[in-house]
Amino acid sequence: MRILTKHIMNKHRGHKKRSCTWPVFLCMLLISGCVTRTLNEDVIEQYMLKQQPQQALAELESRDIKTRNRVLYYLDKAILLRMEGNFSASNQALEDAKSLAAQTEALSLREQAEAISVNDAQRSYYLSDFEQSLLYCIKTMNYLELQQAQEARVEVLQLNEWLKQHEQTKLPFA
Repeated sequence: MRILTKHIMNKHRGHKKRSCTWPVFLCMLLISGCVTRTLNEDVIEQYMLKQQPQQALAELESRDIKTRNRVLYYLDKAILLRMEGNFSASNQALEDAKSLAAQTEALSLREQAEAISVNDAQRSYYLSDFEQSLLYCIKTMNYLELQQAQEARVEVLQLNEWLKQHEQTKLPFA
């Protein structure tokens, strides 16, 4: 960066005529600051690929999770707990995600204004219809792993009711 700046300054030092190179360079520098890109791979994803859910869960819980991303946090936590074989805790995390998702479905005008004026990432994470239906399926599988057929049946019935309410939704497996 410093070399490029020196080169531009030295190139135009003796000229009386003003060049448009410097303003263009400054604009490009400012614009590039708006684009953020992380080149580091996600640590949690790497632990999952290595079949190390305990380390992935520890990494997830060590992160500072913003309020708007709590639903996604609970979903991730539930999957990692399921990978560990802790089906009861996985169901609790899924239940937390479900209740929080119901709360965030209400339209927040302040949040919408922030998202429009500042950044689209200011919006809370909303469960897609596919994720909502999978939530019921994962809870059902957890209950079956725990040998709790009656609770699994309740989840299937809740999924059935949810699907009836969302008939227009096209799900990949329906």
